Amino acid sequence: MTTVKTTLEDKVKLVHDLYRKFGGNKKKGSNGLKEPWASSSDWEGCLQWHFTDLSLFAINRYVLGSNDTFAVLINYDVVLQLVLKGVPPYNITFFSDCDFKTKGIKKFMPDVKVVRLPTTNDSNTTKRNLKRFIKEIRYMKKFSYVLNNVPFKYLKEFKEIAEKLAEEKALIISGSKDYHSNPAMLNNVELYKYLGQCFPTAKVTASVVHINPNGSSQLKVIDKNGREHIGSPNPPIAPGEDIDIWLNAIKVVKMGLPGYYPGAAKGNLDRKATKINPNGMPVIFSAGNKGAQFDNENRAFDYNSLNNDTTKLCWATVDESQKENIGGLGTWKVVVTHAANDIGHLGNPKIADPTWGCGTNCWYLPCKDKEDAEACVKYLTHPEVVKLVKGLKIVTSNSISVWKKIPHHSQASTWIKNYGH
Repeated sequence: MTTVKTTLEDKVKLVHDLYRKFGGNKKKGSNGLKEPWASSSDWEGCLQWHFTDLSLFAINRYVLGSNDTFAVLINYDVVLQLVLKGVPPYNITFFSDCDFKTKGIKKFMPDVKVVRLPTTNDSNTTKRNLKRFIKEIRYMKKFSYVLNNVPFKYLKEFKEIAEKLAEEKALIISGSKDYHSNPAMLNNVELYKYLGQCFPTAKVTASVVHINPNGSSQLKVIDKNGREHIGSPNPPIAPGEDIDIWLNAIKVVKMGLPGYYPGAAKGNLDRKATKINPNGMPVIFSAGNKGAQFDNENRAFDYNSLNNDTTKLCWATVDESQKENIGGLGTWKVVVTHAANDIGHLGNPKIADPTWGCGTNCWYLPCKDKEDAEACVKYLTHPEVVKLVKGLKIVTSNSISVWKKIPHHSQASTWIKNYGH
């Protein structure tokens, strides 16, 4: 009888097959797992289930020594790929988020040390547990390198864990959203590469960062063509796809001009909580298509239409009993949908008079009068503002962070050469 030896390449392939077998569930809260595995106690605490190609970490930038040690968080497929690259298993510690992965790594690579992370199926509990864990690991021996494909909503916690564990570098793949909304997340980042859209069906962008836990004196940014640019550390805006547009946005932001926040706001009425009344108050839930007016063509006349046809139907008349949850009443305003159709775009700004209110998915910018609102729309659609927004936004959603950084239209001539001429 012939015995076929299982190679490490075979093990990596097997693990990749397991990801395909168990994964692929797009349902919110599933962490990518299919049933019945998602409900199994072995999966309790699993934060994500995605195979990660080691090359995405750009670890080849470093010359690895025989004494270098590694901490791998969550993705046990990365452990196997490190060993395949020549790292001794005894130099690797795997931080597991569930029992299934703990058993898996012991089966595939028994010489790898395992630490169980204090994760649960409740995100609030997990965040509290991770904060306690961060305090505990200050006594743990550090690792040369820490690698983590972060569950996007836990970036803050896992970045802090990685910084505490790393002696040389922490390499993190994550969503770009948190770097965009909170520039402090760029502290200690010495290399940033924008990976672009990471899911075919969702407009979510990702990035890989290299963190120097001892602090960074410069920031290397790798553009979409693989070219490296050197800049100052801790920039006020996270880099995006186009480096020149990003640098232009930094220049504008550093002028310190007053923006649209405070002022920019959203209502508190969600589509699903809406009581439609044919004789009620008109409420905008999204700005709708470019050039389209708020008329009967895009009006929802009943609850089901309002909640099922959210792409076309963008407004409805709402019962006056819900007035306290409606934003923007009594003032001229420019409205913009919370999430634009494309990454790096503001959306389709439109004017709404004082009789119109706004729901949760609709930002409104208060204006003095109709003429001021017209000036606002003209400004927000100006090529220089469109360019600025592309540099400010590496996600689809508009946010307080964006409204703070877009100079108010009253400042147009201060930063746009020959504005209005």
